[in-house]
Amino acid sequence: MNWQTGEEPSRQDDRPYPMLDRYHDHREQWMAVEEFLDWVEDEKGLKLCDWQIPLLAEWLGIDLDQLEIERNQMFADFQAAYELTQQRIQHQLQQRAGQ
Repeated sequence: MNWQTGEEPSRQDDRPYPMLDRYHDHREQWMAVEEFLDWVEDEKGLKLCDWQIPLLAEWLGIDLDQLEIERNQMFADFQAAYELTQQRIQHQLQQRAGQ
C-alpha cells in the first residue's frame, strides 16, 4: 500500500527501488568476492584489483549512480513518511485535547 495515497501499488510501483533490490539480491556474492580480494591482499600481499567496487557492480549488473539516486530517494521517502506520521499524531493529540 502506498503510504501517501493509501492505494495499492500499480505493477510498475511494486519495486520502487529496483537497483537497491538488485544490490540486496546479490549482496552475498558481492561480499564473498570482496572477502576473497581482501584475503589475497592481506595474506598474499597481492592487490588484484584497484577497481574492485566498480567492477563488482558491473559484473552484478548494478549501476552505482542509480544505486546512489535510489538510496537518496529512499531516505527522502522515509523522512516524508516520518513527517506525515508526526503530523497525524499531532492532529490526533489535538483532537483528543479538544474533546
